[in-house]
Amino acid sequence: MVFRTMIRRWLCLALALVLLTACLPVSTALGGGTGSTADAEAPRVFSERDEALLRRDVFARIDGVVNAAAEKTGGTAALATADYCALLPQVRQAVEASGTYAPGTLRQKGELLTWETRDGFACCFDPRMEAVVRGAAAIETPAGSELTEPRMYADIAPVIAEGNDAAVPAAEAS
Repeated sequence: MVFRTMIRRWLCLALALVLLTACLPVSTALGGGTGSTADAEAPRVFSERDEALLRRDVFARIDGVVNAAAEKTGGTAALATADYCALLPQVRQAVEASGTYAPGTLRQKGELLTWETRDGFACCFDPRMEAVVRGAAAIETPAGSELTEPRMYADIAPVIAEGNDAAVPAAEAS
């Protein structure tokens, strides 16, 4: 009886060691390869300098597309959501032509375009938001603060990960 109990204990110990050994490569890969947190790269913080660069580059190009369309209709306040949706092909071209765009990151889900910069910051163009913000001088949010810039979000990465599952094919974008 004691012999059977000993065999069972040794067998359980051997199985536990096999399981731990099988899990070791997974835990090492999740930890960055060395198991040390010193190797992990700290995330870059979105700064005013980054915002200014994006405004001068990609968003200036998008504004050019929107302003060209607005000249035909009597100003951006006259543009409806459907007008902004019709501009999506030109907006795609403007994004891809910008110097801050990271190639291959442009995605579209419905009317929402999202992309990443070369520095890893997420940006978006939402026709509905553009129509609302450009159509009114100031829009009060429930908290009472003005909504002035619809397109720059430092924390939109979860939206990209969850919502944008279809990459824009290169042939469509040109």
